[in-house]
Amino acid sequence: ERLRAEEAHRLGVEAERREALEIARSEKLFSDVMIESMPGILYLYTEEGTFLRWNKNFERVSGCSPRELVDAHPLQFFSADHREMVAERIAEVFEKGEAFVEAPFLSKDGRSTPYFMTGRRLRFDGRDCLVGVGIDISSRVRAENELRATAERFRATLDNILEGCQLIDFNWRYLYLNAAAAAQNRRPNEELLHRTMQEGWPGIEDTELFTLLERCMLDRVPVYEEIAFTFPDGASGWFDLRCEPVPEGIFILSIDVSERRRAENELHLLNRTLEAKVVDRTRALESALVRAEDADRVKSAFLATMSHELRTPLNSIIGFTGMILQELAGPVTAEQRKQLGMVKRSAHHLLDLINDVLDLSKIEAGQLDVRMEPVVLGELLEEVTEAVRPQAEARGIEL
Repeated sequence: ERLRAEEAHRLGVEAERREALEIARSEKLFSDVMIESMPGILYLYTEEGTFLRWNKNFERVSGCSPRELVDAHPLQFFSADHREMVAERIAEVFEKGEAFVEAPFLSKDGRSTPYFMTGRRLRFDGRDCLVGVGIDISSRVRAENELRATAERFRATLDNILEGCQLIDFNWRYLYLNAAAAAQNRRPNEELLHRTMQEGWPGIEDTELFTLLERCMLDRVPVYEEIAFTFPDGASGWFDLRCEPVPEGIFILSIDVSERRRAENELHLLNRTLEAKVVDRTRALESALVRAEDADRVKSAFLATMSHELRTPLNSIIGFTGMILQELAGPVTAEQRKQLGMVKRSAHHLLDLINDVLDLSKIEAGQLDVRMEPVVLGELLEEVTEAVRPQAEARGIEL
């Protein structure tokens, strides 16, 4: 009976031992799976820097084999520029219980990868150890660098544009001003930066400008207006002002349009002066027109009188020349007939000119009716030629 009891006890102890081993194996398997499933690297090392445990990711990132990691030291995975900082964080873990650090992780082949690493003090096998994880933050660092570069480009753009740029927070404190803003404010940016508008411009709360900015700040709506501003020294200026709500507060974009305003005022004054001049000039032109019409009437009367006085002797010349050509006063030679014919034609030509002058007067008075009729060109040319022949012959010119 005693032997059966001892055997039963032995079998029970053996079963408990196997069950404990199975639990331990299951827990180790679960622990291994958890460790290897972590997205980053995991490490466990003593205060002296001896690695006790790590995951496969640590081997992959470091490029070291398990045998190499047994003899490795944590600081060898950081460049000389970062070892001192990392050593301080490791010491902080063993002193205060935990710490973290961002530093480039240096692999065996020299590749450097930005990592965020944590550390927590842990009692393991009777001694203090550091357990932690590391996460690759390359994407975040790259995004931060790109964001920083974009911000620098944006700031450089704002610094150099012609419009004044001012960033003001919700406490009315200046956060940013560019060079154009300094020119428009007529004072260095250092006098305003990090100060409130009320400090920089005493009494500004009572101005139309502040009311406009306050509406943008409180109602969170964009505002735009062309507004006048009087400076502390009494000088004033006009500004094309745009104000937009931004996460920091408000962003002000302004253009000094004082010169344009002055030019517009001068142009308005010039227009008013010009209108007065136009009225005076119109009166002068009306007076000149009256005088011209009077002169035209005098001219027409003169032409009518002179034409009558000229036509009377010409008609006599033409008449007497015709009588001579008809030999009523006696016979004429062929040469005399020729010369008398030229006299008669010239007289007729002169009479035509006088009639043309009268026609010109009729044209000006709108009293002339124009009739289109055929003309014999040969006869016209012959008449013109005979009229100018005596002058040509007198100068020895063959016509």
